[in-house]
Amino acid sequence: MEIFSEFINDLGLLEPNTKGGSFTWSSLRENPTYNKLDRFLMSIELAILWPRLSQFILPRGLSDHNPMSLGQENFDWGSKPFKWFDNWFEERELMVKIQNACEAGKGLGISKILKIVKNST
Repeated sequence: MEIFSEFINDLGLLEPNTKGGSFTWSSLRENPTYNKLDRFLMSIELAILWPRLSQFILPRGLSDHNPMSLGQENFDWGSKPFKWFDNWFEERELMVKIQNACEAGKGLGISKILKIVKNST
């Protein structure tokens, strides 16, 4: 599992927040074991474009795995402290700063990585 975690970290992938439960698999025995085997992974660019993206664990049907969906809840959190504009992708200098922040912030949450980007501009 450690090798897989390092692989995810090396690629700079993030796991969105999980809602609807903590586990996606059960052994379905008398004394069941539970694990989170299934998950979505996303790039930092996607996390910036979709900051409220979450993975939802849905009720289990016939399978021993719970189905999952990727989406966002429509909450009004008021003003957003961070805004993203698509034309920023065209700014080579900004993209370099974002890449540097991602490398410097490996293992940190998205909010801390965004603070690194903000402080470097």
